[in-house]
Amino acid sequence: MKNTFLKCAPFLGVLSLAAPSAFSTDYYLNGDIRQLHSDVAWEDTSGYWYQSSGTSDPYDGVPEISSSDNLIFDYIGEEFGGGGDGGNIILSSDLNVNNLTNNIAVGISASTEININISGTLDMDRYVNAFSGAINLTAANVSVQQGAFLGGLGTAGLGISISAIKSLNVTGMLSTSFSPGQQPVVFYANGVENHGIDNADANINVLTGTLEGRSGALFYGAKDTHTEHTIAQDGFLSVNRVTGTASIGVAGNSNSTGNLTVVFKSTADSYSTGGFFEIGAGQSKIALVSKGVFSQSFEGSTMQFTGGVRMIGGGLFLNYADDSGVSHGRLSFEKDGSSAIASFGNSNQSVGGTFVFDDIDVSGGGELVVRFSDRSTFDSISLSSGGISGTGTLVIDFATTNVEDLAKLISDSAEEGIRIVSWEAGNSCSANIAAAVSVFEYEGAEYVFRSASADDGLYVAYVAVPEPALAAAILGVLAVAMAARRRRR
Repeated sequence: MKNTFLKCAPFLGVLSLAAPSAFSTDYYLNGDIRQLHSDVAWEDTSGYWYQSSGTSDPYDGVPEISSSDNLIFDYIGEEFGGGGDGGNIILSSDLNVNNLTNNIAVGISASTEININISGTLDMDRYVNAFSGAINLTAANVSVQQGAFLGGLGTAGLGISISAIKSLNVTGMLSTSFSPGQQPVVFYANGVENHGIDNADANINVLTGTLEGRSGALFYGAKDTHTEHTIAQDGFLSVNRVTGTASIGVAGNSNSTGNLTVVFKSTADSYSTGGFFEIGAGQSKIALVSKGVFSQSFEGSTMQFTGGVRMIGGGLFLNYADDSGVSHGRLSFEKDGSSAIASFGNSNQSVGGTFVFDDIDVSGGGELVVRFSDRSTFDSISLSSGGISGTGTLVIDFATTNVEDLAKLISDSAEEGIRIVSWEAGNSCSANIAAAVSVFEYEGAEYVFRSASADDGLYVAYVAVPEPALAAAILGVLAVAMAARRRRR
């Protein structure tokens, strides 16, 4: 029996965010809601509620939901799929609930700004589930079975129209679709005022998945097969960790100009076998920002993003065995003074491969991790339209301090070293280039890191430090040459 002391407002008006009571009730919305053929207000759902997953205990009226209760949008036997379209239940005030499970074609929408707070788990078990309109959606965890819409464009299916929501916050884990062959998860949240990399529209603690490719992705705006929709708004997504198979994508038509900026906060070293997808004929791009403490790695072979990479803090490692065949925009090293590192490099387990950017900008500085096996097998970057600019310092980290390894990079000069960044003729490097290991001793001799900006790229090597006597002789020759030059003047 319902604890009547938890009823505090008519219809939906439970505004308190107090901790759930020990008393809770499950309320089932009968699948017959689909027979309504249209959007309906919450108060008009009377007659469709039950207190068990059957028809023997109908609820009289509309439940007054408390934050300890569980909502189950369900179907009852043969009545599921019995004709008619789905629809949105329109909310007019905040909804605070323990768990919400959606097993049928029902959307939740709002025309005026409201908050939906789910202290437990949001289970979305059919791909036509959707949230739409002026909603600030917060859930501890989100679990998706067959794809779902946390905001979106167009129609989710079965008559459920969807649009952007204001904000999305998942304080625990968002698990993308885990039924093979199903649809990806879509989110479209871009209503946060003055949104940016420090004030995102969507915040997810852990994004994870179990399906490879697009099915295990989180798409912005529309799913990968709905490229007829126009993505007009920029959105910002902040993620602390990405694990499992989770990927991130954007899809839109030729009129799409809205970009998605993904900010990785990397609160722990994290790995995903996923990647990135820019789908459709539009101009919508994915831009990546690393602004954490630890590192985030994506090991999938699809790196279809063109909005660039900004390294502010933490580490970001992408698969250089990229199959997109396009430039990924600008690589910018902007290390924050409070950050220990801002490291970019290759996530592929096999050393080698070349990742393509437009150019590299070094303002606040950072680290480029260049792994190598030998002088012919190493990670590298190719620049399609520029060189390395900026007045900051780019540190080259060879991912080892072992002198036997570093000795493989010994050359007579930097120009005879390995080319770790290539560019077209006419470009160059104006940034300072240093190394994580600037000098080492090998077989009784000292070797120092050197770099050279050549016509076709940046070369690096370790060169021998002259013996003191040889160094003195060289200085003497230089002094004679300078004196002769002055006499000629």
